[in-house]
Amino acid sequence: MSRYYDIFCLVSIIIATTAQAQLPMPDTLWTRVYGGISDDVCRSVKQSSDHGFVLGGYTLSVGAGNSDMLLAKTDSEGYLQWYRAIGGLAGDYAFAVVATLDEGCALAGQTSSYGTGTIDFYLVKTDALGNLQWQRTFGGGETYASRFNRPAMAVVFLVAIALHSAAAMMICTW
Repeated sequence: MSRYYDIFCLVSIIIATTAQAQLPMPDTLWTRVYGGISDDVCRSVKQSSDHGFVLGGYTLSVGAGNSDMLLAKTDSEGYLQWYRAIGGLAGDYAFAVVATLDEGCALAGQTSSYGTGTIDFYLVKTDALGNLQWQRTFGGGETYASRFNRPAMAVVFLVAIALHSAAAMMICTW
């Protein structure tokens, strides 16, 4: 096994203080590295209600196929509590993540594993332990997800999910 690893996400929490005439260097409270033996990429980090963090992206290290969405949860000190690979046999990627009001998480991204198009928009909702509650795809018989500004669309859908999961499930049926 190689001693070099790709990094899933390097998270540093920094506190900056201001002085009257100049800004001092910020202090780093902690730094953590997460990842496996292949490419693992963090695309989005949000703070959860317990002051921990949820991280979303994609992994080639674990999962069912080519690439899978990766969802991870840390405590307030950055220690990994759990991580999940979500997806099928083809490429699945998360562009944005949010912590939901019910203590779960929601991811938005794209999938080549599910749906009816070559690449479809992909929404995933999990419970507080990262277990899949539901997933939805949007698309047709073509490359649907590439038509959108994916990060911006992801935020729109995730705001609806974060505010009310039942309402988001109704939105996701169109």
